[in-house]
Formats: sequence, C-alpha cells, structure tokens
Amino acid sequence: MIIKGGFLLSSLLGIENRSTVDVDFTLQSLAMDESVIRRSLNHIIDIQVEDECNFKITNVSDIRHEDKYDGLRVTILGEFHSLKFHFKLDLSTGDIITPSPVQKTFKLNIIEKNIELFSYNFETVLAEKLQTIISRGIATTRTKDYFDVYTILINQKDMIDREILKKAFHDTMIYRGSTYSNEEIIEILDMISKSENINELWNKYANEYQFANSLPFDIVYQEVKNVIFSLIGII
Repeated sequence: MIIKGGFLLSSLLGIENRSTVDVDFTLQSLAMDESVIRRSLNHIIDIQVEDECNFKITNVSDIRHEDKYDGLRVTILGEFHSLKFHFKLDLSTGDIITPSPVQKTFKLNIIEKNIELFSYNFETVLAEKLQTIISRGIATTRTKDYFDVYTILINQKDMIDREILKKAFHDTMIYRGSTYSNEEIIEILDMISKSENINELWNKYANEYQFANSLPFDIVYQEVKNVIFSLIGII
C-alpha cells in the first residue's frame, strides 16, 4: 500500500497548510477485491501498538467518478476511550509512479513513535495534479489542486528533481490519455486565466480555508503556468 493524496500532503507540508478528511492509497501486488481488502486491513487493524485506539471496518463501497470505476472506499470506525470517529480509506490501483515509490517517515500523534511508509514522491504528486489541471481546464471544481501545486513549488523547491518531474509529467499524461499539443495546453491555460468561474471557486476556497486566504489566484496561477511551460519546453 502506497500513501498518496491529501493526507500525504498534510503530513509533508504541515497540517496547518492543508485540510483533508480521507486517506488515499494506491495498491501494488494486491488484488482490488473486497474480501482481499477486508482481510488485509483487518490484519493491520489487529496489530497492537499500545495507543489505546480500536478500529473496525464498517463499510466497503465502490468509488465511481463519472460512472468510471476507480477503486474501493473503506469506512472505518475509530474509538479512543469515549471518543468515536469515522474516516475513509480510498484505495485505487494501476497508478504510474515515476520513477518509483519512496519511503517517508511519519510521526504518530498519540504515542511517541515514527513509522515508515511507502509514498508518492513530490514529482509524481505534481505530475498528477498538473495533468488534472490541464485535462479539466475551466470545467474544474478542484481549486485545491492549484493550491497544492503552488505550495509544493514554493515550499519544497529544493526537494524537486526537475528531470524526474519532466519524466513523471510525460508518463502521467500518456498513461491518462492526455495527448495535448503545446498549442492546446497554452490555449487551456489562457482560458483558465480568464475564467470568472475558476476565480470565484478560488475565492470561495480561500475564504473557507485560512491557509489559502492571503493568496490571490493570479499569483497561484502564474506558478502553475510557469511550471507547465517549463515542462513542455516553452520556457
């Protein structure tokens, strides 16, 4: 299981800079079958780590986006003394990770302990988000993708290998069937910059989340545009 998505970014960039309620994983060498997933997760849940937390799977359902099957969503009930809470694990398979998953250290909150998990690297995270921005264009509702790209580029600049990022972007675009010419990408970005709808969505997002409320969309957009232009050889 390889961690990705919002929880990964919250952990790496700082929880105050990103809000998320679900945990996303991509699976390798594990069948996307409900019985297999239940058995594997229950094995993990049964591991005792002396944190006084108990967990139980309460539901497993298909994830569908635009009628396309995208994996399984597992709802888990957690209990810590008298506190009860639900969270979701979104599991997918078949993602391409360039060049490969990396091991990262995560600090546990309840007990003083660190754990090692396989995760996406920053280059693949960026590549997927940039592909999503391009492919959705002005039809997007995911303004958080813009924030994530901006935050990674600004705060993790020295951690990003530009050659790996270029290959990850190329591999992701091909894998997801996003065969755009440079001219088409330029046109999409120009439409995004002029979209009143995206500006309104950004303002709503910035007002809802304090970590984004001091960022005008044009500054965020410019960072996104610059990195895409560099990846397609415009600058």
